[in-house]
Amino acid sequence: MLFAHNGTLPVEILLSLIQDLDPIYLHNNPTDYSPVYLDSDLLAIYILETMDTYLDSTVEACIKMVTNAIDSALGSTPAEYNFVMTDGNTLWAVRCASGYTNAPTLHYFPLTAPSPFYIVASQPLDTLVDLWVPMPESTLTVLVPNEPPHSIRLLGRVLAPEIAGGFDLVSPNPFTSDITISCHLAESGDPTSYLKITNSAGQVVREFPVAQSDSRSHTIQWDGTDARGRSLPNGVYFCHLYTGNRSYTHKIIMLK
Repeated sequence: MLFAHNGTLPVEILLSLIQDLDPIYLHNNPTDYSPVYLDSDLLAIYILETMDTYLDSTVEACIKMVTNAIDSALGSTPAEYNFVMTDGNTLWAVRCASGYTNAPTLHYFPLTAPSPFYIVASQPLDTLVDLWVPMPESTLTVLVPNEPPHSIRLLGRVLAPEIAGGFDLVSPNPFTSDITISCHLAESGDPTSYLKITNSAGQVVREFPVAQSDSRSHTIQWDGTDARGRSLPNGVYFCHLYTGNRSYTHKIIMLK
């Protein structure tokens, strides 16, 4: 993994979280600057430790665990922890802060998607400002070449006003029988919001209404069948959430 962090996190909180998960993990995976730790090093180690601990979870699920644990441990302590990481193909970008009104921003490029490549930066890097997309606070954006970006809400506390909607957690992924799709809408009871699932050829295989209550949060169960109840073949599918004037996409894999 290649990892970069922009912000400030209390070292003592990160150390405590790392040791709570596995008391010897840091001993077995020391930083370059021990015992004068850098928060960026410890944040990267905590993410990798979580991935090593929860081997059956996706990277996205592990990032959500990490950000929620940090947010809970911080309490009222202000902190900033925008970060990006990549395995050489997928680029995970997180914009997250606690207790700051003017926290560092994060943007990805380009707006036109899917794209053969993506770039993430704290500020637009050139004059093509209209093609840079500002990330909402408390969100993870997953960027894969030649696939649409998708965003995941990270924190369990009250949403920041600027978050329009998106996916919370889609699990298990890959799935063998049923998959749980959790999402939130731009507005509660939005009658125009819906979820559709398409196959890798872009054909719609299933649609679900998601605006049947006053809640912004919704959970949908899908068993891998089409609207007539027929089982669909294994492969890659895409969940598309349409809410307000925005759309969000999440890739899922069915392996029955």
